[in-house]
Amino acid sequence: MNQIVFNNEKVTPSKVVYFNPQTQNISSKENEAITSILHTVDENTKFKSKISLLVEDEKIIGIGLGLDIIKSTQESAVFSDFVKFDGDIKNLRHDLRINDELIQESYLEDISFQDIIKIIKENVSLQNTNIIMVGVNKGVSLYEECDLFMGNVYFNDEILAEACWEAV
Repeated sequence: MNQIVFNNEKVTPSKVVYFNPQTQNISSKENEAITSILHTVDENTKFKSKISLLVEDEKIIGIGLGLDIIKSTQESAVFSDFVKFDGDIKNLRHDLRINDELIQESYLEDISFQDIIKIIKENVSLQNTNIIMVGVNKGVSLYEECDLFMGNVYFNDEILAEACWEAV
């Protein structure tokens, strides 16, 4: 089973749930999609970056940055390390740069975590250490092998989680 790092310990999520607050669309991928390595599938590989919430007992216990690699099933949910978090998600935002150029950013100021949980539970089951990827990015972005990704998740103006990947 694939694992993530949460508070310097390895954790095994059973699945990743994707939630788009604008459309309220929900989808999920099983554990086999989880990785910390950013693979390049082909020259048309697209992704969305998202704030990622690690949940337990329907509460947020951790926060990280995730990439959803579009049209790929295995190793298509790429994650930074997760850190403890129990604040209000309305104060979260993220940004992602590729080769020092700002590519994507999002804010979660328009939805509550309770609303997210309610909508998800109406559609899929949620278990401890599942990951919820939430984002309202505009569009998708392309990347190529050797591109350098650097991203941050902020609570107000404080960096909570940061990530650095090189596409292989």
